[in-house]
Amino acid sequence: MDQKSINLDVSADYCLSFLSDIHIRSVDDDNYKKLISYLRFCLGSGSKPEKTQRDETAAPNRTALGFSTDIELRDASVPTHLFFLGDIFDVWVGPSQYWRHKYSEFFTLLKELSLKGIKIFYFEGNHDFQLDNEFLGQSGAQVFKDSHFFAAGELNFYVSHGDLMNPSDEGYIRLRKLLRSQPVKWLIKNVPGSVIESIGKTWSNQSRRSSQLKIEARTESVREMMRHFAESFSRRHRIDWIITGHTHVRELYRTKNSETVFVNLGTWLDAPNVFEITNSTAGFKSVNHQVPF
Repeated sequence: MDQKSINLDVSADYCLSFLSDIHIRSVDDDNYKKLISYLRFCLGSGSKPEKTQRDETAAPNRTALGFSTDIELRDASVPTHLFFLGDIFDVWVGPSQYWRHKYSEFFTLLKELSLKGIKIFYFEGNHDFQLDNEFLGQSGAQVFKDSHFFAAGELNFYVSHGDLMNPSDEGYIRLRKLLRSQPVKWLIKNVPGSVIESIGKTWSNQSRRSSQLKIEARTESVREMMRHFAESFSRRHRIDWIITGHTHVRELYRTKNSETVFVNLGTWLDAPNVFEITNSTAGFKSVNHQVPF
């Protein structure tokens, strides 16, 4: 592998939970309330990962990596490791305290989850980037600017927001590089968060209208692009799981060599869910039925 893998040091009853692309715009958003409810549930004494529900598909070990492509939605479990794969917020750019105050309950819950022993990983997306690493670290989260490899027991994972899956999208790649450049970083650091939010929301609205039309017209081509990425990546790396977000096209796909499972998390704009992997099962889980603890 090109980078050193992070060993998750899992126990026998681990539960890895992945979520992305919630696109929260305000504390009044229904999905923000559902996220807060889910995080409170994780703090409580909710159900442990089920070891006997084999119909949730995908036994996550190298000797039995078969799964059905049917997407099953069941109530979520309490995770041991929680992965945020970017675009959790529609606009969260830079280290301004504006974001800390606006979404204070979210950050408070992250810290409480961390103190409980849940490991938290936050991947920057294309709507939430140049984040305050120090503040997030104090909240208990480890921040990743780009994709990373992880190991859990004998399994290897590649985790990414997913916005670089398509190398032919040269316009986006140039924009991404510009937005992460030092001059823009300086500008973001010195402009009030409320101003950045206003600009970001306008940009996001225009982008969403364009992207939605494109996705609706090209869902199959987006899915084909993701599968091509999975096939190419699995030939170059010995990997068991590829977990991504970004495209808003939920997907479960096993590569032709049957060695790698590709997952795209979709978006909470369609259905609030997490993807969970335990030592015996894996699948999408609904968070609609979680209640505040």
